[in-house]
Amino acid sequence: MSLFKGASTVVIASAISQLISISLFPILLYFYSPENIGVLGVFTSLVSIVAGVSSLRIERKVFLNGSEFGVIQSIVNKTVPIIAIVICILIAFLMFFKYVTLDLCFLPLIFIGGIFSCYITVNTVFQSYLISYKIISLASIFRVIIVFVFQISFFFIIDGDYAVVIGSIGGMVITYLYLKVKPISTGTKISILNYFRNASNRHEAIAGGVQALGSTVSNALPIILISSFIGVKEAGIFFLAEKVIRAPINVVSNNLRSIIASEYKKRNDIKLIYKSSIILFILSLFIFLLGYTFIDYFNDNIVNTKWEEALVVIKIYLLFIVLNFTTLSYQSYNMHFIEMVKVAKLDVFSLFIKIILIFISVFLVGDLNTIVYAILLSGLITFFLHIALFNTRCKK
Repeated sequence: MSLFKGASTVVIASAISQLISISLFPILLYFYSPENIGVLGVFTSLVSIVAGVSSLRIERKVFLNGSEFGVIQSIVNKTVPIIAIVICILIAFLMFFKYVTLDLCFLPLIFIGGIFSCYITVNTVFQSYLISYKIISLASIFRVIIVFVFQISFFFIIDGDYAVVIGSIGGMVITYLYLKVKPISTGTKISILNYFRNASNRHEAIAGGVQALGSTVSNALPIILISSFIGVKEAGIFFLAEKVIRAPINVVSNNLRSIIASEYKKRNDIKLIYKSSIILFILSLFIFLLGYTFIDYFNDNIVNTKWEEALVVIKIYLLFIVLNFTTLSYQSYNMHFIEMVKVAKLDVFSLFIKIILIFISVFLVGDLNTIVYAILLSGLITFFLHIALFNTRCKK
């Protein structure tokens, strides 16, 4: 399947998934308060850090050496729980010293959610390598529906904070089971220790972990800071805006990243990166205009007036979709075909810039709209950094 056929499959699925998500959200907000959604936001942010770092980006090596697919698959599956435990211990310290607003009782749920979320990402990469675009697309739709069903069901069983979190985990588990690639036996068995004794593997894994840490913390930082320094309610408002904006990003952008890398490896045509970037830019403009036009739909269907502040934030935040989609092709190339050390340095530097901008907006202004402007500015800087790194490789 070509890039454009694969992309069209994913895009159609993403449109369906986004439509379902937007349609169901007013129902979810009817049951849950801004404080409940704020807890979900902090939980999701911490899970994303655990999930992003736990694989150490080892799965990306299938694009560089597909003959070792089975070995890479085995090593990743063994590495994830170990790294997840280490990250959760660090999170436990942050919780204990009140740098994170969640209670320590949520830590086991963060561990479980982090592992399954990581396996979803890893198996999405594997399915992309195997050109199973239909499976990836259907998984994105199933996840939205299943998470919603679980979250509403658990609302009537347990406390609101735990209900919305456990419902989210339930959706992860079902999605993982659907996406899971069966273990492929290559006849070669290798232990984790032997794998990491290889200097190249070890350096790549360390760089991959650093890159993932910088990327995930960059995305998770705003809501963690908002909940800690402004309030859980405000974190819930921000998370609603973030959820709406991230819908097309999570489904389209995250899936196409692997697809673009797979197609480039097959064609070895640098023009593919430019063409896909232009197509994604046009797609992002369409989503931006569509979202801005129908933003009042949320206002008419959100029963609780406490959520109206989120609509203003969403209108500003829509620009992030344009930045994210336009950056995607260059980011995909850089992540899969440039030394991970360089990509890690880029992400750490981007994170540093984002932290500075967010801290300025939180402590000097303390307004949600200002925080969103800070995130957009950091996204623009990241876009130019990825283009610069991409161009250095192309000139060689």
